Amino acid sequence: MPAVLIDGQTVSFKMEGQKILVDGREVNYEVIREEEDRLLVKIGDSVEEIIYSEKGEEIELLLSNETVRMEVLSDRDILLRRLESGGPAGHAHSEIKAPMPGLVVKILVADGERVKKGAKLIILEAMKMENEIRIASDSEVAEVLVHEGEIVDKDQTIMKLR
Repeated sequence: MPAVLIDGQTVSFKMEGQKILVDGREVNYEVIREEEDRLLVKIGDSVEEIIYSEKGEEIELLLSNETVRMEVLSDRDILLRRLESGGPAGHAHSEIKAPMPGLVVKILVADGERVKKGAKLIILEAMKMENEIRIASDSEVAEVLVHEGEIVDKDQTIMKLR
């Protein structure tokens, strides 16, 4: 299911006709009027004016005098964010898995090293882009299972944590 990043929080959504599924909850809507940078939308029983602008990959909405910044996430972005956050439930892993197939460009930690939440562990090149694999929470590297220059498969365990 597609997702958006809204003010730093990932939210799944799916549009189906006159309804949107937001994190599995159904929201009915109807576009009453659409202008260049404004929408008048009926959401449930209320009518809202939404002013929007696009800034690169980010969309900024002014809704009920509150600014909301959002970014549509690709499947790749979702996989990387899950890995960084410790997986779908947000809990720390005892294993770090490759979110995609790729080439291990650089290993930034060693066995036994203590790392803080958000620290870079490995740089993985996939589709000519370098992706930083980060730790979800404070931990200790138990074992690095790959070497620089090695090709890894999606979901291959590349590191174990304690």
